[in-house]
Order: sequence, then structure tokens, then C-alpha cells
Amino acid sequence: MTITKALIAAAGWSTRFLPAVKSYAKHLVPILDKPSIQYLVEGLVSAGVTDICIVHRPGETTLKKHFSPDPELESFLQKTNKTHYTAELNKIIETTKFTFIEQGWDLPYGNATPILAASSWIGTDSFFYLYGDDLIVEDNTGEHVKNMLETYAKYQPLAMATCISTTPEQIMKCGSIKYKKGSQYPNQIETVIEKPPREQIFSEFAMVSPFILPAKILEIISSMPIQRGELWNTDAVNILSQQGPVLSQQATGHWTTTGDPTNWLLTNILFALRSPELKQKITDLLKDHT
Repeated sequence: MTITKALIAAAGWSTRFLPAVKSYAKHLVPILDKPSIQYLVEGLVSAGVTDICIVHRPGETTLKKHFSPDPELESFLQKTNKTHYTAELNKIIETTKFTFIEQGWDLPYGNATPILAASSWIGTDSFFYLYGDDLIVEDNTGEHVKNMLETYAKYQPLAMATCISTTPEQIMKCGSIKYKKGSQYPNQIETVIEKPPREQIFSEFAMVSPFILPAKILEIISSMPIQRGELWNTDAVNILSQQGPVLSQQATGHWTTTGDPTNWLLTNILFALRSPELKQKITDLLKDHT
């Protein structure tokens, strides 16, 4: 079973990053030398995804510009022998179909809403669904997505989610997973609750993206009530888990979020520590200022 479509949610107003992202999408803020969303795209493409839809906020144009050809820039880079700076990105642009959909004001607030916005693009196909702020730092690009595809092909569940083993504090910001005991499937989700209070945490595992979701998720989300002011994808996954097997795949590498300045900075440091040269510079800097 092959999945070639992926939907990335990037429709928020990114208030925690203001005023820095007033004029462009937060998902273009770089992690070292690449926009954070490009890491997500690279992982998907390396796993065989060829059709990517990005749902963005009203009036947003910078994401489309980043993932579109720029002849003027390429002409300059050719003249200055610097085409290597955009070679990887251009390869993605040439081999991947990108669709950009505006999330209208008429739709409710919530992390399930981009799925509604992209209903015509989804059609009848299963697809990967990613929150634009989620990022898995891994040694081999796309390894986690490939692992999800292998598990999906082997067991053919209704849907899949990503899980991480983490602290209660982090689980309270994500979703808490309760696993089904005695299941014939590995890591079958019995139920999941979004942003639970500490006393309602089921286990040490939190649910994050990416997901593999069936097209029928649209019917579920369309009929769900607003909970605590939002339309939650977690609620839709929970309903799916009552209709058939929903499995979780533990993240390969280190899961992080780039959704606020503090975690964005920590993610940059995490990437920098993977380079011996940058690691030494950070070590020297800390010695001089601590």
C-alpha cells in the first residue's frame, strides 16, 4: 500500500512569533540553513510522496513562492557559480506537485480544520497529515515516514499516528494515548485525549504528527462538535479508533516543535550539535559566557 499524498497544516497566525513573521509564514523561519517546513517536505519526498498540499492562512503567499521556480534568482546563481545553494530545493520543486489552499474565515478554529479546507484535494485517497510545527530530527531523512508506510502496508490499519515517549508536561500539550491490551496489532490505540489534565494522562506516550488518515476522516470531522473552542484532529482519530484499528508508530529520532521562539531556538541548537564544527563553536561560546 503506497501513499503519495501529504497535507501540511500551516494556517495559523503564529502570534507567538510576532512581530518577526508579520509579513511571511512562520514555517519559513530557518532551522540553520533551511526553512523548517522544508525539512518536513524533504522527509515526505524521500519516502515517495509526490503530491503535497499546504493549507495556509488567508492572504499568505510566501510559502507558495518558496516552493515555486524563481528564474531571476537562478539566473543570478548561475552567473555567480552558486547554484548549489538551491539545488536540493529545485529538485523537489521539479518532481513534486504542490497545491496551496487558503483556510477561509468561515471555517472553525482547530488543528482538524485544514483537513476540511483541503476536502476537494483529498478526494477518496488516504494521506499523510502533518502539523507544520512538528519536526522529527533523524539521522536518515524520511526514516520515520518510511517506517510508518511499512507498518501501514503490513497491517493495513484504518489509520496511523506518531507517538513519542515523553514527560507528563509535554503530554498535557499534546494528546495522551491509551493502548488496547491483548490486541493482535502492535501499538493499537484504544482511545486518546487531547491536552489532558495531569490526572487524566493514560500512559507515557503522547500523540503527535505525522498521521496516516483515510478519506473518511472528512465525514467524521464534518460532523464533530466544537470542543473547548476548537475542532480537534485528536477527537477525529479517537472516533476512528472505535471503527477499526488505529496504530501508532514511535518516532524515529528526536521529536521537537518549532512553533514558538524558545523551542525554535532549541531546535536550531539541536541541529547545530549534530555538526562537529558547530558543536565546538557552541561549546566555546558557552565557556565564554557562563
